[in-house]
Amino acid sequence: MDKKRFNVVLVLFLIATLVLTAAPFPAAAQEGEEDEKIVLGAVQMVAFHEWFRTIEMGMAAAAEDLGAELLVANAQAQVDVEASMVENFIARGVDAITISALDSKASVAALKKAVDDGIVMVNYNTTLDSPIMETFIGVDNYELGAQAGRWVLDYINTNMDGKAKIALLTIPKYEVGKQRREGFVAEISVNPNIEIVAEQEGESPEQGANTLETIMQGNPDLDLVWAANEGGLVGALTATKGSDIKVVGTDMSLQVAKALLDPNTSLLAVSTQNPYEIGYTAAETAIKMAKGEPVESDEDKMIGTYEVKTKRLIPLEMYTKDKLEAVEAYLTKYKTLEEGGRVEEEPAEQTPVTLGAVQMVAFHEWFRTIEMGMAAAAEDLGAELLVANAQAQVDVEASMVENFIARGVNAITISALDSKASVAALKKAVDDGIVMVNYNTTLDSPIMETFIGVDNYELGAQAGRWVLDYINTNMDGKAKIALLTIPKYEVGKQRREGFVAEISVNPNIEIVAEQEGESPEQGANTLETIMQGNPDLDLVWAANEGGLVGALTATKGSDIKVVGTDMSLQVAKALLDPNTSLLAVSTQNPYEIGYTAAETAIKLARGQEVESDEDKMIGTYEVKIKRLIPLEMYTKDKLDEVEAYLAKYKTLEEGGKVQ
Repeated sequence: MDKKRFNVVLVLFLIATLVLTAAPFPAAAQEGEEDEKIVLGAVQMVAFHEWFRTIEMGMAAAAEDLGAELLVANAQAQVDVEASMVENFIARGVDAITISALDSKASVAALKKAVDDGIVMVNYNTTLDSPIMETFIGVDNYELGAQAGRWVLDYINTNMDGKAKIALLTIPKYEVGKQRREGFVAEISVNPNIEIVAEQEGESPEQGANTLETIMQGNPDLDLVWAANEGGLVGALTATKGSDIKVVGTDMSLQVAKALLDPNTSLLAVSTQNPYEIGYTAAETAIKMAKGEPVESDEDKMIGTYEVKTKRLIPLEMYTKDKLEAVEAYLTKYKTLEEGGRVEEEPAEQTPVTLGAVQMVAFHEWFRTIEMGMAAAAEDLGAELLVANAQAQVDVEASMVENFIARGVNAITISALDSKASVAALKKAVDDGIVMVNYNTTLDSPIMETFIGVDNYELGAQAGRWVLDYINTNMDGKAKIALLTIPKYEVGKQRREGFVAEISVNPNIEIVAEQEGESPEQGANTLETIMQGNPDLDLVWAANEGGLVGALTATKGSDIKVVGTDMSLQVAKALLDPNTSLLAVSTQNPYEIGYTAAETAIKLARGQEVESDEDKMIGTYEVKIKRLIPLEMYTKDKLDEVEAYLAKYKTLEEGGKVQ
């Protein structure tokens, strides 16, 4: 099986985790297009584990090999978000869905809609308590835990005289976590002198570290800890640093592999799956089934109490400190995958830099394009890029920043969620000597010394001027309009202010409704309600790409005109489609913003000079470096420019770079 590798731009874009990946996505192939591709929607459980990012790498390779289009969504460990992502994929007409379902029962309802709609569904990693599960790709999670348990049992019997006090960091909210824990405990229980003195949840690095530190304080004679997943394992390594406590874990990663090679860590062994192979096989199976092609299956097709039609269990692996050549091979393999199948030497004169990028959310194509730009800058400048998803929550954002501080990054780029509430965590980073580059949003604090972005007031005003001219020219200067805004963000308030200021010069333009509409689903539902209450509505403006996609859905088949802010591949295709009422889009250049933000951060971390605009004022603060990226405007009467946009970003999707 020839598994091609994407180059680093596409790979890093697809694995951005710390959100990945959700909506809005590039649109599925339009009817009538030549060589219509199979469109595969992948719903990821979470985006902050390297494990899931490696799953995506495998899926990306399979999609490339089989000529399919891959869309990735992040369920953010929430069943309601997962359901929304599935419904979004259904609405977008995907041919197949791969999913690591969050809950064996609660996840069923949304997925049944997909199956009933004729969409191929491939379950991987986790299972469903429902006969709609006909295909499963993954591992035996009981055996994954048992494998670690057998190793720990042998180690304690051989090196600790058969006696030990141990702690478990588990992931009980997931079915796979319960299975791993059951397998591990079953194996060590044959020795009654192995005492589990503490067992607590420890899913993420931060939770794992904090939890284990508390356990260690209450159990000063603790001998060993087992972590049931990669996040908890990373946290365990942080907590046990400098102690004699031995660590064994489940789920490998590049960071864990480096810890195994480090003689100063107490990490002994890791039982693991092969997430790349799971991702590749899941995507390959889904795409082939969508094409009506035969797929391989194990002979045993039982999953719990259900007999599925297709089952593929991927072999497990074990890495230990006494077999370092296998660990070195793992590092080489996955480093190669990260680099798109190429092993390149870093320029000798460049100082190594690790850049941590905190994304506001992961479900907008806009932020995914930001990451593509950052990935290209990191590649060009020989830096390491780590990406975290703040999930639109300030407390999560703070946690991600603190995590980057703990991991020793050299620089942080961030589109801060709140100009005031985001400051505390970022001040810790700045005080710790970490370079901070703000992009897209600003801080109400003097710690903001660098800003990359656009004038969001002008971005809204640009759309407002276009709408004003269109109504004056084509509607006799009179119109009833609705606004879909994003008021919870400072940039959203600025865009709205700029838009309204421009159209307000004409008193015959009446805003009959204004409501929040950030995501495609929220935008569509909200506008449908507005339309019902305002049957004479003439035009709608959406303040962001998610709301704009929703507006296009809601106005389909009507005479209501649509204008929006923030471009995407899907929006560009809608501009080209003569059957849509989308007229114009004012937009930023997210790829350029992402590239410039990352380039600036990396150069500052290396002590190099960076460019700056002459005007350095941001609100009431004068920053040291400011770069405003030029705005753009795309309209239905200049389709050659829209075609050029599609060509440009199609190149990015395929792993190219904008020069």
